[in-house]
Amino acid sequence: NIFFIIFLFLVQGCTSSIEVAANLGKKYVIPKKEQKIIEKPIYKIGKKYNVDGKYYYPKKDLYYNKTGIASWYGPKFHGKLTANGEIYNQYALTAAHKTLRLPSAVKVTNLKNNKSLVLRINDRGPFVNDRIIDLSSKAADILSLKNSGTGLVRVKLMRSESILLEKLAKRGQFPEVDELKKMVNPPIKKPSNINVKVLNIN
Repeated sequence: NIFFIIFLFLVQGCTSSIEVAANLGKKYVIPKKEQKIIEKPIYKIGKKYNVDGKYYYPKKDLYYNKTGIASWYGPKFHGKLTANGEIYNQYALTAAHKTLRLPSAVKVTNLKNNKSLVLRINDRGPFVNDRIIDLSSKAADILSLKNSGTGLVRVKLMRSESILLEKLAKRGQFPEVDELKKMVNPPIKKPSNINVKVLNIN
């Protein structure tokens, strides 16, 4: 049937549009075959590895500060394991980096609009055209990189936060960015009202 063939063609042609719609916030349903994935996060630096003929050398770098192109990844990876054993959540403030230890905390600044955001590195990548970081879907939204797909950013390692993440990870704790901020900068408690009696001594 010619109409059925035309229908299949149109459906295939709309695949990219459907994916864009999902990227803009449509909730992704994890397939049943992937729901049995067990999350076993670990602290990890890792050994050198090869992707498409190029070697990468993970290391502990507390002074990382580079400018380059950022991209983002979302629905196709949502619910799958990251390089350090966590389950990727496109709605969390995380990112992928080729060499920084897992986990690390970095400040990413979109150099086009000066929007900044602290992210937790828990995955490896990106491996396309020398891009330096792959943002989660939510991070790309906040930094206004979603529509363009990529953008020029500065990535600076947050030293104190990264050291704390390492200590916690070695204890089996992997806090998200919001929890980490509270640990590094705990709220200042207001002093309770204390009634002071003034003695009048003559």
